[in-house]
Amino acid sequence: MSFNLFLYYCAIFGAYAALSAAFISRLATHSIGSELVQSIIDGALVGAFISFAVGALDTIWSTGKSDIKRLVIRSMGAGFVGVFGGVLGGVVGSLIVKITGVQFFVLAGWTISGLLIGLSLGLFDLVYALATKSTPPHDNKIKNGLMGGAFGGFLGGAFFLFFKLSLGAIFGRENLLSASGLGFVALGASVGFFIGLAQVVLKEAWVRVEAGKRIGKELILSKPETFFGRAETCDIGLFGDNTIEKIHAKVLMQKNRYLIADAGSVSGTFLNEQKVTKPMELKAGDMIRLGSYILRFNEKPGKKK
Repeated sequence: MSFNLFLYYCAIFGAYAALSAAFISRLATHSIGSELVQSIIDGALVGAFISFAVGALDTIWSTGKSDIKRLVIRSMGAGFVGVFGGVLGGVVGSLIVKITGVQFFVLAGWTISGLLIGLSLGLFDLVYALATKSTPPHDNKIKNGLMGGAFGGFLGGAFFLFFKLSLGAIFGRENLLSASGLGFVALGASVGFFIGLAQVVLKEAWVRVEAGKRIGKELILSKPETFFGRAETCDIGLFGDNTIEKIHAKVLMQKNRYLIADAGSVSGTFLNEQKVTKPMELKAGDMIRLGSYILRFNEKPGKKK
């Protein structure tokens, strides 16, 4: 999956997640007249659904559909964290509006919700690594998620408020086919898109498949070891070429350097057509060849070595 396609799906997944959350929330609170309770339930469901959806998409993008266990754990873990973010944002926004009487301040609540939804996946990865005593991630997902989620929450909240006030006035009441529906779609799409955008724009190093069966696939290098090969568990699966081993090569992240290393393959790994016999440092624009596949290594300009 390319970065552009990843961002498109982030927006789509976020929009559907928010709309689904709104629909369930309205069914659950149909007879409840309290705006605070409505805001809490809205926030909890929106936070859970968007975090789950973005977590699932991020897992599919980075590890593939085959790792079902990781997909379920990360998605549900992110969704669990997202519940708290949504509830906190809902309570804060509702209380500020109630105290001030100004609807505009509902944006504060959605900004907080977006910020904590953006935090959810990175925080879960960190907690999971600490709990399993594995190496913590080095992908800045927490920082990037906070920034993307906060901006997406603010902008999405602005769209939500616009649709609620304008279409609500036209139709005379709020319903899922007008104000609430469009508002939640805009909110979810904004939060999902900007969480993804922050990861893409603020990435430090990545690889792109330039030749082979999966041309155009891109992957951010965020792990201490990123594996390439025919195994389903590899970070980038290189299928359709029998000269490629199940685990053929790996990129090592050591401090601020990235190195390519062969994993004992028979056909070999080549860096700029030079056979890799020991870990070799990568530079922006370097070409890595594994069988019929060619991967280009890219790095953020001006990154310190």
